Amino acid sequence: MSEPIRIHAGLRFHALLWGGGGFLMLGSVIAMEEGGALEQMIGAFGFVFFGVCLSILLYALVRGARRGLLEISGDGLYMSHIGIVLPWRDIGPAWIQTVRQSGMAIEDVGFVVRNADQHMDRMGSVGRFLFSISRMLSRSRKGGVLDWGLHGLLAAADAGFGSHRQMGDALEKARTMAMAEPGSVVFNVPVPLRMGISASDLLGIINAEVLSRTEPTQPEADGRSSSQGA
Repeated sequence: MSEPIRIHAGLRFHALLWGGGGFLMLGSVIAMEEGGALEQMIGAFGFVFFGVCLSILLYALVRGARRGLLEISGDGLYMSHIGIVLPWRDIGPAWIQTVRQSGMAIEDVGFVVRNADQHMDRMGSVGRFLFSISRMLSRSRKGGVLDWGLHGLLAAADAGFGSHRQMGDALEKARTMAMAEPGSVVFNVPVPLRMGISASDLLGIINAEVLSRTEPTQPEADGRSSSQGA
């Protein structure tokens, strides 16, 4: 890659951050004040969850003022919310996980990160927090307490839309991919950070870079061995 690809915050990012985030926070507050017991519980969960998400986006916005929210270069993948470059040698295959709700499709680009603990040592507190959550989810036991609790919260917050089942499928895929490579976790490129590049284009770029750095099986060596044996 001769020149880095940088994604900076644009109008869509700010609309999502201030408009969408404010709407979700307001809805959570209304649910806590005017709803029944279940609505209050969902509102409290939403207030904490969306509050954390908005705080992370604000942090990413400040950190990405110079370098961008997302940078793809010959060195690797940089995301401002974790604040470090993940080198290509430790990035595994990427894929798109699609969640459909109310006629909309949200495409999430996930990928494997090898040697996760080593990269966490280079991160600040926000990056370590996010990677710790990914590690906990990637290495959680199917059917365990964390699994049941997460599914319960997603089902309650989903209010019958059915997307919690799709999120469950995404979690199961993350477990499968992480367990295949010890010491790895499954991470993702958040949608707000990649506004300006489609999920399919980002998927193609990541996998092309990963593939270009994969060591070949060296068929020439096999050929020489066959000739010598003949």
